[in-house]
Amino acid sequence: MSNYFIYTIVFTDASYVINLYIGVKIMFKVVLSYLLIINLLGFLITLIDKQRAIHKEWRIPEKTLIGISFFGGAIGMLLGMSSFRHKTKHKKFTIGVPFILLMHICLIILYFKAY
Repeated sequence: MSNYFIYTIVFTDASYVINLYIGVKIMFKVVLSYLLIINLLGFLITLIDKQRAIHKEWRIPEKTLIGISFFGGAIGMLLGMSSFRHKTKHKKFTIGVPFILLMHICLIILYFKAY
């Protein structure tokens, strides 16, 4: 085996590791940004729905509120529910949103246990 071949293998492996590290870092930032945005949206949509309820205007459908929780905004929804005292008498929200958050936490734990 020539030295050139060995250097090529080492360089290729090192660049693969560096590219993998950079890719993971970028993906982490993307996921973190998504979660920040969806939770902010969950918080704000709870505020908007509460204001519309006070003024007896058209409301945001419950399936939309639950959907935001399902797609990662459960923390924002819970903070909005407690901050604005909104949807706190509905079992669908007082049990459903924390359950969705618990499922998200379980999925994250399972993901990291697999790797």
